[in-house]
Amino acid sequence: MMMKTKLARALFPLVLGAVLLVQSGCGPQDEQSAQNKVGPAGPTTQNKLYFDLAIAPHTIQSGSTVSIIVKVWDSAGNMASDVLVILSGIVIDPTKATTQTDGNGWSGWIVKVKDGPGTIVNITATVEGMSLTAPLQIIAGPTTGQ
Repeated sequence: MMMKTKLARALFPLVLGAVLLVQSGCGPQDEQSAQNKVGPAGPTTQNKLYFDLAIAPHTIQSGSTVSIIVKVWDSAGNMASDVLVILSGIVIDPTKATTQTDGNGWSGWIVKVKDGPGTIVNITATVEGMSLTAPLQIIAGPTTGQ
């Protein structure tokens, strides 16, 4: 029993190191590392819809643009068209849009963010009274030396 304990103690740092290497390696999650995606939420009461909210990139410099995408689908997994999506938490015009009627089931905005560095803006998408919120972090841009 003593031999197994010593061996386990000797191997523990090696195993821990291997786990850390595996976690820091590239994987499928890296494809979405530049965006903040929340959801799905649903089903909504009215039409039993589900939706998610994606913001890309999720960290930007003040004065930069950000893409906001809301995808909506029904309980069978089919993309839902002509569904009203309302955005709040960010200065945007228009604040409302309907999902596309070509079967893609999404609404999208490209927004120039004017909030100052050090700010976290909580962007909320609402579909049929149900909401999802995702944070957008604003950081300082490079200095020009002036």
